[in-house]
Amino acid sequence: MLNHIDAPFAKDYQKIVYKPFIDYQTGEIRQGSYYFKPLSNTILEYVDHPEHKFVGEIGILARKHTDIDDQELDVARPQKFINKQEIMDNILNMSQKQAEDLGVSRCRFQGIKNRIREDGDLNLNIPAVRRLIN
Repeated sequence: MLNHIDAPFAKDYQKIVYKPFIDYQTGEIRQGSYYFKPLSNTILEYVDHPEHKFVGEIGILARKHTDIDDQELDVARPQKFINKQEIMDNILNMSQKQAEDLGVSRCRFQGIKNRIREDGDLNLNIPAVRRLIN
């Protein structure tokens, strides 16, 4: 018969620090209390943690007031989704005259078309390709 200590879900937190465990950063099995940070250190780190919501460092601190209208938004540019296959198909269907009207030479245009046919891929950042797709 199992008592409550032997049950697989029961944990004795005072003894668990002395049992073997897996270090997930290295994959090694380790054992010993020196791998664990004492609660007293955690409490001291909390006390020394700077508070960013208040003005000052000593005594009774006043809460910072920020005008939300004056804050810059940390917004990334919207992400563009490009259908690369459609672009390559359009280039393959484009006439030499259309490419030349867009400022891409005959030699460069044929090289781009050959690359699409041979590699099935295309670098969209090449200036001649950008002229063809814009």
